[in-house]
Amino acid sequence: MNLLVLGVNFRDAPVEYRERVSLGNDEAAICLQRLAGLFPELEFLLLSTCNRTELVVAGRNLPGRDALLHGLLQGRSGLPAQLLAAFYLRCGTVAVGHLLRVAASLDSMVVGETEILGQIKEAYLRAGELNTLGAVLDPLMQQVLRVAKRVRSETDISAGRVSVGSIAADLACRVFDRLSTKQVAMLGAGEIGEQTMRALIDRGVDQIGVFNRSLSRAQGLAERYGGVAFPGEQLGDHLADTDILITSTSAAEPILGPQPVRDAVAERHGRPLFILDLAVPRDVHEAVGTIDNVYLYNIDDLQGVADENLKRRRSAADQAEAIVEEELSSIMDGAPNRDGLAAMMKSLETRVEEIKAAELTRIFEKRGVAAGEEARCMRCRDEIRAMLHRALNKMTAAPKRALQDAARNGNWDDFAEVVEQLFDLPPEDDDSSNT
Repeated sequence: MNLLVLGVNFRDAPVEYRERVSLGNDEAAICLQRLAGLFPELEFLLLSTCNRTELVVAGRNLPGRDALLHGLLQGRSGLPAQLLAAFYLRCGTVAVGHLLRVAASLDSMVVGETEILGQIKEAYLRAGELNTLGAVLDPLMQQVLRVAKRVRSETDISAGRVSVGSIAADLACRVFDRLSTKQVAMLGAGEIGEQTMRALIDRGVDQIGVFNRSLSRAQGLAERYGGVAFPGEQLGDHLADTDILITSTSAAEPILGPQPVRDAVAERHGRPLFILDLAVPRDVHEAVGTIDNVYLYNIDDLQGVADENLKRRRSAADQAEAIVEEELSSIMDGAPNRDGLAAMMKSLETRVEEIKAAELTRIFEKRGVAAGEEARCMRCRDEIRAMLHRALNKMTAAPKRALQDAARNGNWDDFAEVVEQLFDLPPEDDDSSNT
């Protein structure tokens, strides 16, 4: 299969590197559009979370690693060589297996966590909306999502505390004997921060302040969890009374520096301040972690607790790995069909464009343009073009659906031959076996 994954994750790059290539939703959309412009013949999907940034690419004549890196990271100057070297490139069967393991949360920091599946769905929908999916990636990602759901339904890999939020709350329990007496402040309204807050409430916390740049969002979150809402800029005024601070914003730079924390600690008379910085890029300046009685943890610091939880779920993880291997074999057995489908779809579209161009040329050559009638004639021509385009698309919609179904259901050879004859398509070179 002509497919590759270019990416970096928590295993090879610490958070201070990952945050340099992390992409928000708007940035991811811009990046996909840029890549589609640079490589119009290829299909793209982009996944960016706190623990990974991965670009999935499909199509013929795949570019090299450096060309894709340039397209992915365009506009991000000064990136350290160690970060660029940490980007891995996985191709063919290995790439498909990697996608399956990521979706099944076998490649997550917290094995079995549920967030990754939603993040992949979001990336899939975004690529669909931007038309960067095609005959290879679209059905493949549907398979990937199906396998992930099968893993969750047939194993106990997600049993117990497996979210990043629950792991973060477990870490807080190691600092404080009792959480019921602690005041929690949450900065931002991100999903991971909210998960952490829920997990802390489950462990007895009932004093919560929610701080956000948008007061209405803070109020909505505070109402759901019995807390009090504040504007984000008021965090410094309440920091001295805070025992546990959770930060999870989308800020591009740290928004909490050492001085406000030193001021708050001076008023706390030796009581520890626990800060969970779950944002990527980080919200809290790393120098805050050097202040006495401040316990600063970021997303990478959760790894130790996550490893302990994994030991308890190792049997389920082994079962999940077996499912992934079984499904990978099945998917790759059908890979030549998907590559052939992509080639035939392109040939069919080319044939349609040829027919349209020939008919437009024929009809326009027959009609002269009277003096003063240029504008009306141009409007007529635009209407004719649009009408012919719609008609041809409707005519080929059913054959395209039939081809997609045949590629999935094992009837590819018969359907492909019929479509080639009906539309007089040129035979494709048999290079679809490249894996």
